[in-house]
Amino acid sequence: MASELLIYQQNVIDTYLYFIKENLSLIRGTYEEKGRLFEPYNPEQKWKFYSSRAKHLQIMTLIGLTVEHLIKIILLKRGFVLNTSEIDAKFQETFIQELEQKNKKEITPEEMNNLYLKAKDNLNISFKKNLKSFNECISLFERSNPTEYYNTVSTYDINPHPEVYNRNEYLGYKKIKPEETLKIIQKMRNSYLHLAEAQEEQQGVVWYLFNFLVWLCKKEYPDFFKYEELIGNDEIRGLFQHE
Repeated sequence: MASELLIYQQNVIDTYLYFIKENLSLIRGTYEEKGRLFEPYNPEQKWKFYSSRAKHLQIMTLIGLTVEHLIKIILLKRGFVLNTSEIDAKFQETFIQELEQKNKKEITPEEMNNLYLKAKDNLNISFKKNLKSFNECISLFERSNPTEYYNTVSTYDINPHPEVYNRNEYLGYKKIKPEETLKIIQKMRNSYLHLAEAQEEQQGVVWYLFNFLVWLCKKEYPDFFKYEELIGNDEIRGLFQHE
């Protein structure tokens, strides 16, 4: 099998989607555990403080990891080739249509191998072992979106209550606009992968980024993720609508 080429076949789809679903469940569970542990710093019980902080780091890292995999499976669904340095390489439309038909039924290993070989033979490009980077995938995703893609998502003001909080920005942003959210998630994920230090996120930022992930899941795969719910207060949940 031409295993170095990733195509939108059912086993790949199921692997990605169940991975994403399990991560959503893990994030929710970790968030609830963090809430139970959280309390002001007490030297005699500092394990609670640092356990709560560790769970926050886990939550934010998992959001970033999960969003990256979601964007990649969406790009595969749109017909893009991810195992290449070619920026906008896509599978032929006839091949995509054939894949859609094959995905509706069980196919044999031989048929699957033939699909991979056909996909590779029809692409006059060079392949690489690794997939496109998160940054490349975000750019490709945004370029391939219709202009109205984010019409049902509203912008989040980092500090909607200045009388309560004195934190006016997050990672250099004063607002989280839908069309910039993926870049913010990428920047957030990179910061935690390199340094285990919180970025002083307000609770609303965590809610918004997680809910953006859920919204994206439900927009692209409404049947599979139809039971996934948003988190946070009414104000944050109200920023996301679904078709």
